[in-house]
Parts: sequence; C-alpha cells; structure tokens
Amino acid sequence: MIEEITSKLNGVTMTSLPSYLNYTVTYLDGARLKNNQLLAAGTTETYKVRIEYKQNISANDLPTTDQSLSLDFSVRYRQATKDAIEIEHPSQFEKDSWDTIISNIRSENTDMYNVGDTKEIDLGSLGIHTLRIANKSTPTTCSNNDYSQTACGFVVEFTTSILSRAMNSTSTNTGGWQSSGVRTYVNSTVYNALPVELQGAIEETTVVSGHGSDESTNFTTTDKLYLLSLKEIGINYSRDSARSNTRVMDYYSANSNNASRIKYDTNENAVYWWLRTPSSNSSNYFYTATNTGSYSDVSPTTNRGVAPAFRIG
Repeated sequence: MIEEITSKLNGVTMTSLPSYLNYTVTYLDGARLKNNQLLAAGTTETYKVRIEYKQNISANDLPTTDQSLSLDFSVRYRQATKDAIEIEHPSQFEKDSWDTIISNIRSENTDMYNVGDTKEIDLGSLGIHTLRIANKSTPTTCSNNDYSQTACGFVVEFTTSILSRAMNSTSTNTGGWQSSGVRTYVNSTVYNALPVELQGAIEETTVVSGHGSDESTNFTTTDKLYLLSLKEIGINYSRDSARSNTRVMDYYSANSNNASRIKYDTNENAVYWWLRTPSSNSSNYFYTATNTGSYSDVSPTTNRGVAPAFRIG
C-alpha cells in the first residue's frame, strides 16, 4: 500500500505552484492517489502526469521572464496493513467532458450519472474545486405556484467553499438573499470563472428565499447560481419562512445526517458555509451550516464559506 507521496519543485518539497500552472498526478482513469491505497498482489497501476496553464488567467498572471521548473514525483509503497484502502475510481460524471454531460442532460440520458457523483472544476484564480450532483428528480410539487426551482431537476453543488466572505457589508438581513452581497458575487465573479461551455448550459432559476423580522413576505429572484436553503439540506426549521416553498434535495434526502452537510476549504478543513436563509425572527442574522453539519445563525458581516449550486438544463 502507499506509504508516502512526494512532489518536489526545483528539488524542494512542493507546497505551492506558480499561480499560472496546474500540476496533477492521477491514476490513468483519473482516480486520485492517497496514502494507504492498496496495490493488490500481481496488479499494476499507471500514473498520469499533467502539467498545464490554468484557464481564465490574464497576461498579468504570467511571468515576464523565462522560467525553469523541475517537477519530481515519487510514491513509496510498503507491505499492506489493516489500514489499507481501495482506490476510488472516478464515476462517469467525473470522466465525461462538460460538453458530453450537457448533451446527455438535454437528451434526458442521465442514468450513468448518480446523485453524489463528484467532479473537479478549475476556476482559474479562484482555484480547483469539487462539484457534486445534488439532485436529479423533478416531482410534481415543482409545478406548484410560488415554488422555488432550486431543488428541481439536475442540480450541481460545490462541496468545497470557494472562499470565505461576508454575506453583507452591514449587519442586516433586510432584503434577504435578493439584496445580499454574496448573491452579486456568485452571479458575477464565480459565474464568469466557470468554463464557457458550462456557463451556456446553466439555467436561469427561480429562487424563493425567506425573509427576516423586518419584512413579511418571501423574496423571489432569478439566478444562475444560488446558495442552498435550510430546507434543501434537510433542515426543516420554523425560522425559515420559505421552507414550504422548496424541498429537500435528493442527496440530502438520501443522506439525512450531519456528516452529509459538512463542506471543506481547499486545504480540506471543515468550514462554516452560508445558506441563503435569513432568520425570520431577527433582522440581523442569516443561517449557516456549521463545520460539524449542524446549523447556526450569525451576523451577515461574519466571514463564512461560499459554496453555491446551479442547474443544468
């Protein structure tokens, strides 16, 4: 089994790469290498090394002089112990190109894609992140008047936080998701960082969101990207005034536990992450999912993780 994986840049153990490069080493089918992975007796595995310029970078991100880079990679194996784990081979969703995925979804040919399947995506200067299929079903409730379409159809969510930031610049939930700074951010900066072919396939989605104590009606917006709500991640709480206007997504319905709601930053640290749900008995708080998969309300000026979702139609 794998005891140690080492990458070196110019002879020094690698902690970071130049900002304009991606460097990955995987198995031939794209599976990730991890410590303790088992190499069964009599079998072989082929590694695939990939070095490329990042997408969505500008001339200012590139060096102005010639650069000499030496990349070294090594794997040390040892006799397997009880800690050995199997190699996690990628799903069809992870293997397929976005063009193929989009074509299959539009032709309703998605049996090979399963709720919970993941796929990496390169957002350029925003880093490499992991997406997950969160929903595939469209029950009849999705046709109800004033019903949010955020948990209807083919929904993909970020399982990693893109960054940590405040929901609003001031300590208020007035205007809810509709007036939030994060809504503007994900529908501009994050959307523009997505691969162009994916941008063109993301549906404009009717998003129904709750309100705080200073208001009496929910908000309806049309968004490409949106944050999830308490109800959509399996928390049916009375202070979510829009809980009857949406449903639990397939992933969280099948995985109804706190662990399913934990998301991570790019260093694999569990984080608090924003929901689009304001507290209906307060004018000052939005809800977050916590780093243990529970939930809490917090001032919108607090920095929390941003992990949006979108629909492909």
